[in-house]
Amino acid sequence: MKKIDPMILVVASIAILVGVGIFSTFFSFEGEDATQYQSSTSERPKIVIAEKEFDFGDIALQDIKTKEVEVRNDGQKPLILSNFSTSCNCTFVQLIQGDKESPRFSMHYTDKWQAEIVPNEKALVRVIYQPSLMPVQGKVNRSAVFKTNDPDNPSVVINFTANVQ
Repeated sequence: MKKIDPMILVVASIAILVGVGIFSTFFSFEGEDATQYQSSTSERPKIVIAEKEFDFGDIALQDIKTKEVEVRNDGQKPLILSNFSTSCNCTFVQLIQGDKESPRFSMHYTDKWQAEIVPNEKALVRVIYQPSLMPVQGKVNRSAVFKTNDPDNPSVVINFTANVQ
């Protein structure tokens, strides 16, 4: 019988714990209450996200990779973004609005910070990956998450992959 490499078991265990951690953290946040809207309401916020998945490709362990993803409010009411978090302490997320930058949020950041995007305006969600903080090698999957008051997209997950060498 073939033995399973202990390193594979460790990596698989960490991946499972990270996945459970992100979702338990994400759904346990208690941010400021934003006005709630129904999908059937025409006057409501509507988030449009340029991309929800991307690949950083091959990167070195000491690299820091950044990707900015545009988000727009195509609705008729203000869009509230809140409860920012990530799947790992090696990943950060920020919101950029004009010349203003939010704090850098990570896996355990529970600040009740939130932002408003008025109708027909846009912002950038900056995703930062710094693999040296949680050293692994090979293909990795990480996520940045946040909540909105858009009834059709109350939770947004931006996933990325990388091949750490």
